[in-house]
Amino acid sequence: MSLLTPCNVTADLQEPSPADIRPLHILKETLQLLKRKWKDNHNYAYALDQFKSMRQDLTVSIST
Repeated sequence: MSLLTPCNVTADLQEPSPADIRPLHILKETLQLLKRKWKDNHNYAYALDQFKSMRQDLTVSIST
């Protein structure tokens, strides 16, 4: 799984399994990468999409 690969959620909004989400150490690396990318090009749409994905992964990992 890539650092920036969002977890897959089906159209019926089933919660992804813990195996489908990025572990905390990968999310920390992703955050650092996003901060560098933001500093370089300020692509708001890209950053927003990635942060939503990270938030989803964190929410699932906390609830399991």
